[in-house]
Amino acid sequence: MMSTFEGVCFYSVVRYVADPIRNEPRNIGVVVVDSDTGEADGRFMLSRAYVPPTGELYSLVRRVVGSLHLPQTGQDTLFELSRPLVTTELLGELHSTSTNTIQFTAPLPSPGRLADVRDEVFHIFVAPKHGGSSGGWSTSVATEVFARRFRRADPALEKFVVPHPEINVSGGPPFIFDLGIGNGTWHTIIENASLGNKDLQIPEQRAAWMGMAWEAVRSETSARALLFVEQAAGQSARYDRIAQWMERFGVEVLPSDRADGVAEQLARELILHKA
Repeated sequence: MMSTFEGVCFYSVVRYVADPIRNEPRNIGVVVVDSDTGEADGRFMLSRAYVPPTGELYSLVRRVVGSLHLPQTGQDTLFELSRPLVTTELLGELHSTSTNTIQFTAPLPSPGRLADVRDEVFHIFVAPKHGGSSGGWSTSVATEVFARRFRRADPALEKFVVPHPEINVSGGPPFIFDLGIGNGTWHTIIENASLGNKDLQIPEQRAAWMGMAWEAVRSETSARALLFVEQAAGQSARYDRIAQWMERFGVEVLPSDRADGVAEQLARELILHKA
């Protein structure tokens, strides 16, 4: 069941990838298109690329942004789209063809007004409001992503997003995870970590805890276990090591920038289950 909205927009997250072979992206902006009116809008923050504002790399990013007619405004390197030159088809084409330093995620639908969708996805994927010391990706951001996606698929689904779910085991205290998806029966259990943390032991410690905890509780639930990890430049080997660790415990590891797509798929599954 879909709620009544003013329209449906499509958005693409723009990523800067310093080394395409190692594929360690940094989200630097979003571009949004209103499929009903054809209007487009976007916000960029080039400081998220961690590239000094001099030299060829920064100039390259600026040229790509400029090709989308996104003039600079404000003091935080924020860009606003000046006229409706971007289309949903162009976003799809950019996703397919931009595979080097600047990449675009596949356009995804998001019901709502153009400006609201722009600001919402910008704060989720580029400049999270709840970053904290653990990096841009955190439990509060993950909760916001899943709640938003579920709410827009069907407002009744939002209650399925449960922060800090407890799973009981016989003969001991319950295990408490970051996020649970379910309503009476758990569908998915989620933990979150960030390789952007200044203390690089912390994401590995969180992953190790998730593995041991899931080994203890997996017989108590039929839920799927996910660990979303925010990637960071120069940390691909750590990401791969975490993924290898988790495989032995039955925990699937995914980059945090795939969380919105996962949330969309889970919302569809839950709607079909309700039907």
